[in-house]
Amino acid sequence: MKYIISSFLAFTFLFSASLTAQDADIYAVKLGQFINAKASAFSVVEDLGYLYAVKDAGTVKNVYIGGIKGKAEADRVVKTAQSRGYIDAQAENLTAKNAETTTVIQLAVRDARKEINWKEFSSAGRIFALVNGNQLKIVAGPYPDAQAAKAILPTVQRKGFSDAFVKNVSSALLHEVTPFESGDVDLAAVVPQPTKSNAPANTPAPAEKTETAKGNQPEEYAEDNKKMPTVPSATKKSVPAAKTPAVKVDLPVKRPAKAPVLTAPKPAIRKDVKRTSVLRLQEILKAEGTYNSSLDGFYGGGTKAAYEASRANNRQMIKYRALADYAKNSEPTARPGSLQYAVNGLWDDPKNAVLTLERSNAPVAKAYRAYWLHETTNNQAQVDALMAEAVREAFVGKKIQNAPQFDYKANYSYKNLDQLLQHLSYVQSADKEKIAVPCWFFDRYGVQALQAFGTAVDTGNLTLQDCNGFIDWEELQVLNAVTDDLSAGTKVNTQKAAKQRARSIRLFLAPVAPTASELTALEIWSKKLMTETETRAKRDPLLAEIKTAFALSFYQSYVLLEDYFAAKGYNAADAKGLALAVLQANLGAKTGGAI
Repeated sequence: MKYIISSFLAFTFLFSASLTAQDADIYAVKLGQFINAKASAFSVVEDLGYLYAVKDAGTVKNVYIGGIKGKAEADRVVKTAQSRGYIDAQAENLTAKNAETTTVIQLAVRDARKEINWKEFSSAGRIFALVNGNQLKIVAGPYPDAQAAKAILPTVQRKGFSDAFVKNVSSALLHEVTPFESGDVDLAAVVPQPTKSNAPANTPAPAEKTETAKGNQPEEYAEDNKKMPTVPSATKKSVPAAKTPAVKVDLPVKRPAKAPVLTAPKPAIRKDVKRTSVLRLQEILKAEGTYNSSLDGFYGGGTKAAYEASRANNRQMIKYRALADYAKNSEPTARPGSLQYAVNGLWDDPKNAVLTLERSNAPVAKAYRAYWLHETTNNQAQVDALMAEAVREAFVGKKIQNAPQFDYKANYSYKNLDQLLQHLSYVQSADKEKIAVPCWFFDRYGVQALQAFGTAVDTGNLTLQDCNGFIDWEELQVLNAVTDDLSAGTKVNTQKAAKQRARSIRLFLAPVAPTASELTALEIWSKKLMTETETRAKRDPLLAEIKTAFALSFYQSYVLLEDYFAAKGYNAADAKGLALAVLQANLGAKTGGAI
């Protein structure tokens, strides 16, 4: 009993310690990556914490809210920042990063909530800051090692920082003070910094002061060790309205084309697994008269032969196989010369596609030109100018239903492909021509593209082409063709159809197995689907024949999808749930949840 109690107490202590450690972690919230960022442009979030910027390249800066204690507070700041227009905001756990330990000289501690006279620190060298909640530690450096810092410490102290002392910190928690924080105060004056080789050899190092020295607060925190990641940010400075020059398409491609990934190989059906999907298929085949063995739920040779016989001889199966094949080979294509045609063929025929985009004044055309430049050239300035022009023309002064809540007038930098794709999706969702997102986005970028376009799809403002890898299977093509007839007259909700299409792509690119409750709901959906189909078939002799073709293609698809996910390593329950989820994503919008 003592052992059980002590073990429980030990577990409780460890669990509490882990929570305490997580709560003690220091976070920064990334607002974005911006050009010529000024602190005044971020006044709507200045109450959320200490704002600072990290230079990326040229005039591009990454803007953060720093010094946030604990994950819960970081999540709160992210949600608030997103609600105020910075929808790309995300939290970074600085304490959890690997970073170098660097040596600095601490000059002072200030309240991060109050205005700081940065000019008084300009004589101490390069000025950095560490923020922890409301406490801002101001330091000079960095130095090669403690000995080098100690050698220069007397010089720093004589400049008015008598309480200065040497300390080691994590580089992940440091950021250099720039004009963004200092209000354009010049902090560039740097005092000589001796290195290991030139530090005075015979000069005794001054006694190192500690965190409890006069004028310094004792609070310490975990010091992480990595350079802060770059982030997207914005300023209110508007972009010049001048037209951007035409894109040259004969430049070398930076990113080689990737092989298509949107192909799902049809799996070999497992013979030794007993399952409900096979049992239901056997029941239908027995009613058809093609299956004469026992209803055992195993997909053996008899079940296979029976399905092939029904596939080849059932009148409705023959008809719908022909319809599915016809539909596959006669899918509507975009009109040559149209924006959709140019977008679809951007990587296959870039020269003509870009010429079409250049001739158009539509914001979406400019956004795709910016994307093409980003991927094929190093002309960052033109990428930023084109995207800024596209965003401004798409949103400023327009009333758009379900418009994304971000700052249309901000001057973003699009070095980060994720941000470019996200904003391209916003522009495309606002476009009057309703350009559909082409499948090559998912070929090239997979889940990255799905994350960028998924939000706009969910608003109902953006549509995707049918891009899930299962759509090439004959069984699913027949199932869709039969469902079209069974649901004739049913009004399809276009927003729901777009969401289901995005869901089907998610299930292909990044499948997440349904929870137990979700699996139960999917099983209820499939039973309701079959029950309603049976009920309608009893009232209409023609539907009775069609119902059999529907059930055959449904359960054969179900079996194949289970085996596809099982081959990916999912257990029986998860494979079943994912198979039903794919079927629902393909049929749900047409049937309204059921026929």
